[in-house]
Amino acid sequence: MNILFCFFFQDGIRAARQSTQQEIQAVAHCIYNHLVTTLAERVAEPSMGKGAQHKLLLVTVFALSVKYQPVDVCLAVSSGILPLLAQLCGSGSQGALSRPLQPLFGGAIPGIQSVLQVASMRLLQILAITTG
Repeated sequence: MNILFCFFFQDGIRAARQSTQQEIQAVAHCIYNHLVTTLAERVAEPSMGKGAQHKLLLVTVFALSVKYQPVDVCLAVSSGILPLLAQLCGSGSQGALSRPLQPLFGGAIPGIQSVLQVASMRLLQILAITTG
C-alpha cells in the first residue's frame, strides 16, 4: 500500500536561522504569486492550442496543490486563486463539490478537461480543509 504525504516547504528547514526561513518563505510566496498570475493569464487569454492550454493549466494547478499553512492560505485568498479555480471547475461544479469523493469517470479514460476540473476541485478542497 502506497501512502502519500503532503509536505510543507519549510518542513526540512526548521533548524535553520529564522532569517533564513523568512527568506525561503519570501521566495516560495514569490513563486506562488507567479504561478497564480500565470494561471490567471492563461485562463483569461488562451494563447495556444486547447490541448496544450489544458496541459499547462493542469501542471500549474498540480504545482499549487501542496500543503498550506495559515499564512499561505491568506496569500492564496489575496492572490485571487479562488475564483480562478471555481472557473476551472466548470459549470455545475457546486454539485460535484457537494458529492462524496468517488470515482468521477466511471471506468472511462478521462479527457484532459475532466482531469483539470477534478484537479481544480481538489485544490479548492485542500484550501478549504486547511482553513477549517
